Amino acid sequence: MGKLLRSKVNLQTTNLMRVTQGTRMGASQNEEPAANHAPLMEERIISKLSTTIDRHDQTIQGLEVALKGMETRLQAVESTCTALSGENESLKFKVDNLENRSRRNNIRITGVPEKVEGPQPTAFMELFLAETCGAEAFPSPPAVDRAHRVATARKTQSDTPRPFIARIHNFQTKERILKLAREASPLSLRGGNIHFPGLQCGGIKEESHIRRGQIGAEKCGARIQDVFSCQTPGH
Repeated sequence: MGKLLRSKVNLQTTNLMRVTQGTRMGASQNEEPAANHAPLMEERIISKLSTTIDRHDQTIQGLEVALKGMETRLQAVESTCTALSGENESLKFKVDNLENRSRRNNIRITGVPEKVEGPQPTAFMELFLAETCGAEAFPSPPAVDRAHRVATARKTQSDTPRPFIARIHNFQTKERILKLAREASPLSLRGGNIHFPGLQCGGIKEESHIRRGQIGAEKCGARIQDVFSCQTPGH
């Protein structure tokens, strides 16, 4: 009975050892393919990264080339702008000078009441200058090419009359008119004080600045006498 029991135990132990060995062998066989696939996956990942890095390197090189080209073009544009800026300043000076010279025969008259000139301001100005300067100075009315009032808005009838601009045909006549007007000062017409401003202006830009200052002062309630003329320096 004891021998039979021992033989059964030995048989079961032998079978258990065989099953365990078989299980170990199956597990080792399953692990071998996974271990063989790991290096292949790493190579694929490295290959993809290398391709991506190469593509980015090419993109960066292209951007560097484009940046150098833009720097060159920007330098050329800056040089051109500098040259054009100098030419623009020169042209602005020439235009201002030509503007002043084109206005050298102009005179500005302030204080002339509104609407006294009627529909013919040029004819009115010729008679007005002849009467102002006297028949001895001008036996016949001085030639006036054209005359008009400055185009500014008047809100009420009590506002200061708009100045007159008159272009005298001869420069010498214009200078003589200004001289005689200064000598005959003060002048008046229909209750208004007439002035022939003798201050010189530097051009349209300076005159516009003065005009804006006058408008601002009038908005604040101040009344400023118009004292600049269209006379140019150097004559």
